[in-house]
Amino acid sequence: MEPYGDTKKPCLLFLHGGGVGGWMWEEQIQYFKKDYFILVPELPLTDPHFSIQQTALELNEQMREFYGNHKVTLVGFSIGAQISLAMVGNSPSQYNAAMINSALAIPIQNKVMDSTLKYSYPLTRSRMFAKLQAKSMAFPKRHFNTYYEQSLEFTKEAFLNMMKENMSFQVPKTFFETKIPILFTIGSKEQKIVRQSFEILNTNTENSRSYIFENVGHNAPFIAANEFNRVLEKWLEEVL
Repeated sequence: MEPYGDTKKPCLLFLHGGGVGGWMWEEQIQYFKKDYFILVPELPLTDPHFSIQQTALELNEQMREFYGNHKVTLVGFSIGAQISLAMVGNSPSQYNAAMINSALAIPIQNKVMDSTLKYSYPLTRSRMFAKLQAKSMAFPKRHFNTYYEQSLEFTKEAFLNMMKENMSFQVPKTFFETKIPILFTIGSKEQKIVRQSFEILNTNTENSRSYIFENVGHNAPFIAANEFNRVLEKWLEEVL
């Protein structure tokens, strides 16, 4: 759990997406560390036994034990957003607020997809494929080596497990009982199922707002970092 900023200030807990690490929040850390205490854990995605639900429970316990006196807001992206949903679902009143970015909330159960994933694993070992992925996600070039090295840490079992956890995720029913402010965001060019998830989450959450990053895909924290930061900052000022 990497800390940044003044511990006396309100806390932002950033949860990264799949295939990347805490480094993905570099722009957000630099932007918010003057006014907030920031925590960035490295999620155990390369563990072949990784579980969204178990990770959520463990993070909730860590936050209660070590940061119980802080006003904590969750900021999660992709699988980190799913973990955030599970954290709030497991403990609906533990956090002050949550920003949920690009969360898949509709389970995908498809045997063809299972086969596709098995055959796609070798691509994760390819440096050329990693460069294409990094370009599509708009990763800063200075992070490419770290990104590629992290991709090599995935065994086939760990890769398939992470993808199945992501695709089979179901939002806990208790999440929709929370009264805390929630901000749901997506890019306008996200996959249809992510856009549908966004609508379902926003429609069924009591105290929610939504924001769409226009002409952006599944990479808002990178390609639209300035807009992302301003949207989060404005919302925090209004709800905290």
